[in-house]
Amino acid sequence: MRRRTVWINLALGGALLVAVIVLLASLAPRGPAAPARTVTAEIGTVTATVTANGTVERSGTVDLAFRATGTVTEVSVQAGDSVRAGQVLARIQDAAAQQQLASAQSTLVQAMSTAAGAATSTSTAQQALNDAVALADATKTRNEQAVIQAKANLKAAEDTWSDTCLDVSNPSCPNPAAQAQLRAAENAVTSGQMGYDNAVATAVQNEIGYNLNVSQKQVSAERATSTRTSDCGTYGADSSNCRSAEGSELSAKQSYESALNSRTAGLLADKQAMMNASRTLSDAQVALQRTQAELRKTHADAVRAAKQTLTNAEQTYQIGLISGRQSVTQATSSLFANGQATTEMSLADGAELSANQAAIQAAQTLVAAAEQAVADTTIVAPIDGVVGDVRYVVGESASATSAGDAPGITLLPKGELEVVAAFAEADASRIEVGDQATVTFAALAGTTSQGTVVSVDEVATTGTNALVTYGVRVQVADAPQGVREGMTASVTVTVDEATDVLFLPPGVVTEREDGAYVQVPLAEGGTEEVQVTLGLKGDLGTEITQGLAPGDEVVVPEADTGAASFPQGGIPGEPN
Repeated sequence: MRRRTVWINLALGGALLVAVIVLLASLAPRGPAAPARTVTAEIGTVTATVTANGTVERSGTVDLAFRATGTVTEVSVQAGDSVRAGQVLARIQDAAAQQQLASAQSTLVQAMSTAAGAATSTSTAQQALNDAVALADATKTRNEQAVIQAKANLKAAEDTWSDTCLDVSNPSCPNPAAQAQLRAAENAVTSGQMGYDNAVATAVQNEIGYNLNVSQKQVSAERATSTRTSDCGTYGADSSNCRSAEGSELSAKQSYESALNSRTAGLLADKQAMMNASRTLSDAQVALQRTQAELRKTHADAVRAAKQTLTNAEQTYQIGLISGRQSVTQATSSLFANGQATTEMSLADGAELSANQAAIQAAQTLVAAAEQAVADTTIVAPIDGVVGDVRYVVGESASATSAGDAPGITLLPKGELEVVAAFAEADASRIEVGDQATVTFAALAGTTSQGTVVSVDEVATTGTNALVTYGVRVQVADAPQGVREGMTASVTVTVDEATDVLFLPPGVVTEREDGAYVQVPLAEGGTEEVQVTLGLKGDLGTEITQGLAPGDEVVVPEADTGAASFPQGGIPGEPN
């Protein structure tokens, strides 16, 4: 009992000493308060930007393929080669096409010989007119067929895709292959979501087990302490009972500390597992969005190429009409200049041809078709560029392709690079064609380029997570050395800018329902609240249109000094 009394006296003395220290501290004079931190309203530029990530592309990619079926006999280029317009890139076996052409040419020679023999009584001028009419009609027919075929190819290209393909279960999608790619990407997202959900569930279950183990060890340690206090007080500090109780208490406390350490390590491991699963899920979601964008781009490129082909065919048709009319007009003038008149031949606007001229026209049509068949056995570069991909192999069979099929050769024009970035709908609504942008490339640290917005998608892309984005295409005029197609890039677009305006840095203005306010320091001490009118809210400052003048000082609001807390949220899907 004497030992216990001593401890009680010491405790009372310590408490009294603490109370005296607290009282003296409260009575001590306080030092002067730290001066408030201020900033100065200045004249400068306020800029607002929006940022998104994207992929480097080359504008105007051209997909080339054979328009006939046969065995590949020549592939004269490989990926990375530079080519010029008109250069032959690949050939397939053309023996049958050449034979067809020779036969058609022989038929044409025979028809012309027959017509020449039958026209011995016709003047040279009359024959020239007849030939001009026949050629004009044949050219018109051939060009009409080219326009019809180009229109059919365009329709086929347009019919190879619809937004129903974004729903992998929709049977009305005209492109099952695209649905298969999307299905694989969606399966990866589903798998990532399951992995993340499992990681979260495991972390929650483990935390319950960790806490239960810690609670049990804590109860055991408290019970051992109580037993030690009782035994040592009853039997004395030197008794065997006291020493045994002290040993049990030490062991229980060690077990409790071990449980605490195990819980800390387990929680960290579970959090890392959730982060890894979240990263996997995020990568799968990005891959799905990229697949959707690539499929749309493939369709858009096919439609664009088909439209260009149709435009060329229509232009060729019009040029042929003009040329044919000029030839017929010239031949007619020569005929009448010689005092002769047409008897069984008239202009190419619907007049009936003689039997011999009809035979010539038919033969010329066959020759044109045969010449096209020969041309279809060769792939020729339509523009200057760089070969991006070659899928043909000499000796293998190549099939005639239609719009939407995989190209055999991809040609990249030697144009400027572009970056296509997916902006959130709120940011995309602020972007306009012509806006300036800054582009950084993930693979080239510290390297930036300037670009210009050249298009903003009219139709949004909606991911499986309901995230709505719009594709924005930025043309990069000064791409640095080393930039390649497919690289990732960050695009920052300047959507608004105010120059030579009064502004304050962020975090100084307090906004309430009745307006915006700042605190202005007074000469005699203290501050005064002043209402201000705001202009553009930029990334690094806010425009002040009324309420302050250049050089005015404004007090920076003090940061919250309350107890630190973790930010709200955390890993997506993690229970709060």
